[in-house]
Amino acid sequence: MASLDDVVRLYQVSSDSLSPAGQPLGGMASYAIGLAFSPNGKTLAVGSADKTVHLWNVADPSHPAALGKPLTGPSGYVWAAAFNPSGTMLAVGVTDGTVWLWNVSQPARPVLTATLQGPADHVYSVAFSPDGDQLAAPSFEGTVHLWDTSATAALAEVCGNLGQPITRAEWSSYAPGVPYRAPCPAD
Repeated sequence: MASLDDVVRLYQVSSDSLSPAGQPLGGMASYAIGLAFSPNGKTLAVGSADKTVHLWNVADPSHPAALGKPLTGPSGYVWAAAFNPSGTMLAVGVTDGTVWLWNVSQPARPVLTATLQGPADHVYSVAFSPDGDQLAAPSFEGTVHLWDTSATAALAEVCGNLGQPITRAEWSSYAPGVPYRAPCPAD
């Protein structure tokens, strides 16, 4: 449960009771807002009004452990969070109108992969499609932005904007001893 007292509380839920599990998760300089569990339930992402995202190992809810340092970069409240179906990508919606994507295949060492622009206002929700190839972000302005997050789409976007491909001579000059590989597939 996200809380205005700058912590997140975990609970054990059974059919007839709700009981605290472990100590509250802290470390935020302001209140927790967006929460998302990874598909396997072992990682919890916590977005905060302090403009950070904290990752926690909650495999044992009675002994949660922080995973690395907080993720930083957003310039607004981190309002929403979602993992893709494989649990390897984390998307967060921010009140500055951006969506941030991190590769979290190694949760203790996440890597920022993209900052998506588009919404003109606060992003209060993010969601991946069931196959993980689409990301939706509804904005406070009343629009929904969709992005293709598949590797195939990323390759097509990069290769579509490549400009003049590197020649074999340039390759051997910049990467001597490395066999030539065309950066993009031939059309």
